[in-house]
Amino acid sequence: MSKHTKGPWQKTHLRDGTKSVPVWRIGTGKYGPIARVGGHGEEDPETVEANACLIASAPVLEETLRWITETAIQGIGRNADAYLDTIATRAASALAAIAQATKK
Repeated sequence: MSKHTKGPWQKTHLRDGTKSVPVWRIGTGKYGPIARVGGHGEEDPETVEANACLIASAPVLEETLRWITETAIQGIGRNADAYLDTIATRAASALAAIAQATKK
């Protein structure tokens, strides 16, 4: 399995001359562009931006999902109560990442 580009990823709104177009670049300062979303002329600008937000949030979502999964696995067969606070904290992190990705 290959590795993805290390986060955090940011989205940047691109402009075409003087006309604003629904095109977003996802990338990092260190590694450069990762993806480009939109620019085909038919897309709804809000949908294009929502897709860019979701893509840019991928590293945070992946990391948070790993934390939750690893914590749940550690709690199996043990005193699950000891892991409830950790799971709750990580679930809150997951909800924050989802909110960032979906702007909700």
